[in-house]
Amino acid sequence: MLNFDPDRFQLEDLDKVLAQSQEIVGRIEAAQGRLEEIRGIGEAADGHIRVTCNGQGRVEQIELNPRAMRLDSQTLAEQLTTGVNAAQDDAQRQIGELLGEAMGGVGFDPGTAVDQDRIRKQLDSLTDSFAREMDVRAQDVQRRAR
Repeated sequence: MLNFDPDRFQLEDLDKVLAQSQEIVGRIEAAQGRLEEIRGIGEAADGHIRVTCNGQGRVEQIELNPRAMRLDSQTLAEQLTTGVNAAQDDAQRQIGELLGEAMGGVGFDPGTAVDQDRIRKQLDSLTDSFAREMDVRAQDVQRRAR
């Protein structure tokens, strides 16, 4: 996160703050791009069922080993559910780690359910808000320098 005290902000600190802000924005933008790449993997029935889902929790693939077909229908349904839940949990864990890195490990609970679109909007809002605040600070510093 940014490392400066606004009450003691000096003109010579501007370059440092701008560099730090560019680094944060870069990490946020990189995280947004990597959200699309997340794939959660879940297994069930002793590895005979393998499920892949994306970062939004949508199932993309279900692989069934022929041995899984020996299960009765009720057990197969339960094991499929277990595999899907495990894949979704894995995707959420990955998103939590990614956002934790992007935000410097501050203010994000990886155990919280993740809505990728909501997070993308929040990251966009954070970036816009930060840019506006930096513009205000830069104008204030320029006024003081005159």
